[in-house]
Amino acid sequence: MCIDVYFSKRLCSIPSLGIFLWHEGITPEYKGLYSPFWALLNEDYDKLGWSFLQMNKHIDAGPIYAQGKVKDIDIRNDFYGYIRHKAVVDSLQEIEQLLIKIENHTAEPINCNRRKSGYYSYIGFSDALKYIFKKYFK
Repeated sequence: MCIDVYFSKRLCSIPSLGIFLWHEGITPEYKGLYSPFWALLNEDYDKLGWSFLQMNKHIDAGPIYAQGKVKDIDIRNDFYGYIRHKAVVDSLQEIEQLLIKIENHTAEPINCNRRKSGYYSYIGFSDALKYIFKKYFK
């Protein structure tokens, strides 16, 4: 997880089950970097969570096999950096079960065809100011 490089086609072909990515955000809505930050900034609180997907040649765009929401957070007080790591910790038990299904070839991807796709990148200065204003002065 948290990679910013493309793997070569040759490297991706080595694992017999493919390469999987544990994304600290809900995809396809929050692909890219700092997903919890962007969901908080957009006040899209139901999209604070994680996704587990099979990698393809596009960023965070492969078939999604599992996803869930982060649990027991305080959106007014918890920092997005904490939320992103908590999302991964919250998913540990479900991912353990999913990996067994993947190994047994019984896992099926989630149908996300009707969901809107979004891609986010680095946090800019004006984005950080908006976040701070919403968080502390709203």
